Amino acid sequence: MRQSAASGLAAAVLAFVFMGARSEGSGIEIAAFGGPAVPTYKQTFTLLGGSPSFGLARLSSKTEPTLHAEGGLAVGASATFFLTDTFGIEARVDHLNIDLKSFGGMYALETGPANAPTSSTPVSLGSGATSLQGVRPLSLNLRYQSQRRIGLGFSVGVSYLPTLAVDGSPTVNIANINASFPISLIAKPVNSTDQSHLGFNGGVGLQIKVAAGLSVGGEVRGFAFRQSDLKWQSTQTGALGAVEQTLLQSLTSKLDTPVFTPGFWTARVGVALRF
Repeated sequence: MRQSAASGLAAAVLAFVFMGARSEGSGIEIAAFGGPAVPTYKQTFTLLGGSPSFGLARLSSKTEPTLHAEGGLAVGASATFFLTDTFGIEARVDHLNIDLKSFGGMYALETGPANAPTSSTPVSLGSGATSLQGVRPLSLNLRYQSQRRIGLGFSVGVSYLPTLAVDGSPTVNIANINASFPISLIAKPVNSTDQSHLGFNGGVGLQIKVAAGLSVGGEVRGFAFRQSDLKWQSTQTGALGAVEQTLLQSLTSKLDTPVFTPGFWTARVGVALRF
């Protein structure tokens, strides 16, 4: 898939260069921009195959846990080689601040018959945050930019997101109403050696000329990448009773698999210099 996408892009670039070579080139533009990032990833987890149970004990679901991404500041820079007055090849680098946040589900640890439990202890999957480091997609696009005083432009192309580094892993801490169970559920990559992502980007923007070669403007841009499969791993930090240990191990195996699909929107303003 990566090779075919790269081959198609190379062919498009060569064709574009050939077309531009037959007309007068129109210089180079460099630009810098900044603004908020809005990630699109959110996943709700359910228990597969029913509630975990062991003998006369069971863990029944009240509300479901979720993982979702939250965005912060997105900055970037681009360089466009214009082959004609309005068409060019654009290279971009972006840097985005994104966190993965877990929010708990509520459960009840019940003992006794299912229709008449003798005890019920509330259990929560607590909240936590994981900062993603190095969210820096590299993009190569075909771009059109109107050269009117107020000009509309757009660009589209392929993006490559190198391996993501994280401060820890997305973790769900398990606790009951009185004390914490000494165990956490951690979402880790299934294949830690293959965490780069190939995808696409596209955006539309508006430029306003303020001086010879100098423009200000804004753009809205979206990025979409292939999914990354994760898996739950349990980490135990203290002693558990036999029933608690069995139920929590069952919870790990029954909880939906996290599937992280990087994707985000940005809305940014910036300046551009063409020469």
